[in-house]
Amino acid sequence: MPILDYCQRDVCTIDREETLRAAARKMASEGVGSLVVVHGSRPCGIVTDRDLALRVLHDGLDADTVRLSEVVPPDPVTVHGNTHLRVAAGVMRRRAVRRLIVVDERDQLLGIIALDDLVPLLADELADAAAAVRSQFPGASARSPSPEVQA
Repeated sequence: MPILDYCQRDVCTIDREETLRAAARKMASEGVGSLVVVHGSRPCGIVTDRDLALRVLHDGLDADTVRLSEVVPPDPVTVHGNTHLRVAAGVMRRRAVRRLIVVDERDQLLGIIALDDLVPLLADELADAAAAVRSQFPGASARSPSPEVQA
């Protein structure tokens, strides 16, 4: 199951030279909790509402003057559109991120997928695999222990 088939394709973006306040306003007007930060047409990071709260409130940054390019880490975690769901989940775990930017072979933005989107998809995939196994053993129940265990 390639990630491109399941990612959000209508991605809210913001230029990296915009201010933190502009990002907060865009999130509010679009009703989203994150924006893909771009430089031209290439993704160069993600900013979340949590990032803004911590940067502005906790770190005391001036939301009207500080630019996203000053606070967004420069190398976003990306995956290619043909990446399998399980591989994408592994990337999220290893890199400790909740969102992945989906790109094409030229690193152009295709979409975004969040952990909250990925978990139900993986659960469905596992349920399908379990059903396939059960169909091979029609007399077995998923909840009944094997005869050797019942002794």
